[in-house]
Amino acid sequence: MVEKEVWTKKGHSDYPDILSHLAFTMMIEKRPFDPRKDSLPQELTTELVNRKLLVDRGDVLEFRHDRVRAYLASKHFSQRWRKLLTDEKTMVDQNWDAMLEFYVASAGANPEDASQTKTLLLLLLKKDMDAAIRLNTWALRNRSELFANWQDDFKLGIGSSVLGG
Repeated sequence: MVEKEVWTKKGHSDYPDILSHLAFTMMIEKRPFDPRKDSLPQELTTELVNRKLLVDRGDVLEFRHDRVRAYLASKHFSQRWRKLLTDEKTMVDQNWDAMLEFYVASAGANPEDASQTKTLLLLLLKKDMDAAIRLNTWALRNRSELFANWQDDFKLGIGSSVLGG
């Protein structure tokens, strides 16, 4: 979609990061790309419109599908998830679901990745129990090797949250 190597060869290695940050911002603020408010290099905007990933909606642009935005947002999230999930200002809602699924889908399958996903899910549980349950349900179907071995800890975390512990 937006390959770092391709843009690096063109002298724009920062474009993928700019785009993933914009996608994350659009997701959490539940809004389209507004060229008067948001900054996106024209060359990158043109490329996305030509590839039909961004659609012109008059004064604003939107990703063709929310899952395109979620995929790009997951790239931003992947570098900052601990900070975001421990920041009291961060508000998680259903809008995050696809992004979280893309993030978990991209995780490796080694013990360190399983530990990371456990930490992510337990932090998410503190932010939004429903979001954590939805992600856990999705992950058990799609990435069980990362989630299956510590389900008792997750269930204890839910119990603690419900009981106010």
